[in-house]
Amino acid sequence: MSARTLTPARRAAYDALVAGEHATGELPTVAFCVYTDDLDEGRGDIYVAAGMGLELVRLGHGVRLVPKWDWATIDDADIVVAMLPDLDPSVLRAGVRRVAWVRNEVERWCRMGSLPGYHQVFASSSMAVERLSQVTDRVWPEALPIAADEQLFVLPEPGTTRRATAVTTANFWGSLRDVHKVLVSLPSDADVLMYGEARRAPARLRRWHGGVRSYFDLPAVYGEHAYVIDDVNRSNVGFGALNSRLYESAASGALPIVNTRLGLEEQGFGHLPTYRDARELSEVLTELRADPARTALLAEQTRNVVLERHTWTTRARQFTAALAEGAARYDAPPAPRAVHFFPDYSNNPYQRMLFSGLEADGGYPVPVTDALGHLKTRVAAPGAPGILNIHWTDPILQPSRGPFSARLVLDDFAATLREFKARGGHLIWTVHNVLPHEGKFQWGEIELAQLLADEADAVHLLSEETIEQAAPFYRIEPSKAVVIEHSSYDGIYPTWVSREGARARLGIQPGERAIIALGGVRPYKGLDRLVSVFDELHQDDPSLRLLIAGRPGRLARSARFEAQCLADPRIIAKFEFVPDDQLQVWMKAADLAVLAYRNILNSGSFLLSQTFGLPVVAPRAGAIAAFDGRPQVRLFEPKDDDSLAGAIKLALDEILADPTATREARAAAAALAAERSPERMGRQFASLVSGLDV
Repeated sequence: MSARTLTPARRAAYDALVAGEHATGELPTVAFCVYTDDLDEGRGDIYVAAGMGLELVRLGHGVRLVPKWDWATIDDADIVVAMLPDLDPSVLRAGVRRVAWVRNEVERWCRMGSLPGYHQVFASSSMAVERLSQVTDRVWPEALPIAADEQLFVLPEPGTTRRATAVTTANFWGSLRDVHKVLVSLPSDADVLMYGEARRAPARLRRWHGGVRSYFDLPAVYGEHAYVIDDVNRSNVGFGALNSRLYESAASGALPIVNTRLGLEEQGFGHLPTYRDARELSEVLTELRADPARTALLAEQTRNVVLERHTWTTRARQFTAALAEGAARYDAPPAPRAVHFFPDYSNNPYQRMLFSGLEADGGYPVPVTDALGHLKTRVAAPGAPGILNIHWTDPILQPSRGPFSARLVLDDFAATLREFKARGGHLIWTVHNVLPHEGKFQWGEIELAQLLADEADAVHLLSEETIEQAAPFYRIEPSKAVVIEHSSYDGIYPTWVSREGARARLGIQPGERAIIALGGVRPYKGLDRLVSVFDELHQDDPSLRLLIAGRPGRLARSARFEAQCLADPRIIAKFEFVPDDQLQVWMKAADLAVLAYRNILNSGSFLLSQTFGLPVVAPRAGAIAAFDGRPQVRLFEPKDDDSLAGAIKLALDEILADPTATREARAAAAALAAERSPERMGRQFASLVSGLDV
């Protein structure tokens, strides 16, 4: 006999929910924010929301499923549940209760920064609860895992003989999941089958492909097979949050085989077989197929756990009880003020330090991936458009293929920004550089800078010198200017490595003196001339070593420079991003930092050197010029290579050659870093934001 087929009534219930037929009820209306409301698209969030939603309808709630393009216009819900981290809670109307349900992508939820904007946060596992609690104090302490629809995922018809073929329903969306990697590695005689999307999948994966099956075909698929190969979502592996495939296949009487043990015991599945690679999967299947009785016993045990603990009937009761108790526990409103910022340069801790004071002042940062798209969305949405903080402007115009395209983008951006302001939006422009270092369309960047200066409510300057330096290109109204100096990185990077250990790790010998240039390898940083100057200095002082670390640019000259450095035994180079925990090795191994910039307004690298207590040679330009005369600083004329060489020699002779001068220079650097603390910068920026008439 065949597996039981889906009853039309259950599919009709899902369709009715999507169509909005259950949008109102006797109890408060719950809106689930999902990526799409297309039940045939195969995205997991809608099936989880629909399963929970149908049970909430049965309990008397109104329920809506709201696709991404309608999130900003929700006006008829009492409770809004974000199923994805992309929702910005600040777009929701005042008075609605905001709930985040973190089913997966835990770290992305944390990075997005919007969790403080929710009244209550649910997580799918205890480890996820612990991680999210580091970001917000509104995390419900008990895990709220996903579940199975026990009316949809049922046992097959009595007498059905299950196939011993192991099946997986993991879609291929362009990159190999863990289960796909295992399938690719299986021998050609393996008895496995894959249902789901497989367009552009590698041939060794497509050999197992049995076609595409809809979500509502899965009960029949699971009912036909004895074994289901599951793999925990990669974003969940470290947090023990389990897949819907496990719950749903088990409810249908199949035996799930999972690629991790993490999280199984917590949800009652500690007995399930697991695998890590193709060899282990083959061994597990061989053992289970040789013992059908054990397979049946494990499958029955797993199904009983699902029916007792993990159905949507059970989960909906847990959800409503937690909401009711949470309304009393988290009665204070969440942070009301979102500060949207563009672009999001997460590898640079500057933005994290800048926004560190927002939460204490009722705000939270939200990254924006597309400035123009964000402006258009906020203009179209009801309510005030909020706050946008623009930093580096390169990503706005530089992707344009030519000047005509750049012109169109600039005109569209200008018109939308002005409409954003007219609707009550607020703009803060943080000026890092007068103009982008490597911009293709200088005319456009100048026009864009003037537009931002004119439309901004506040122009955040990192130094007093900015207005004067920018004057040849555009005008900044002094009354709008707010100086919040670039902080040090005090307390941001690990510092537990000793100087001796760092030098030993890089192979620097006792008696050698190391000069460091750390950061992205870009033309404006003058590393090519630093190498030339180093070559001259080394002839007089063979004890010198040069340290260069950072991600190289994409220009051909960057590749040539990289090859030149790697071939020179006097240079210790690492041309890739330096992780936070490795930065200390390079900085602590150095004796002197050199910033060979040809032109600069503000420099995070200067303050990084001070954070690690290093004397520094830097250009007499921009904000750095104000440090002339400090015991730890030697300046040079930016366009004069001889001046650069002379400043390095002075630092070597006057600071490094004298132990007393070295101690004084290092102490002065550390004092400057402490004075320019990230906490001070965070408080000052939070004060700027709170001063806006929002």
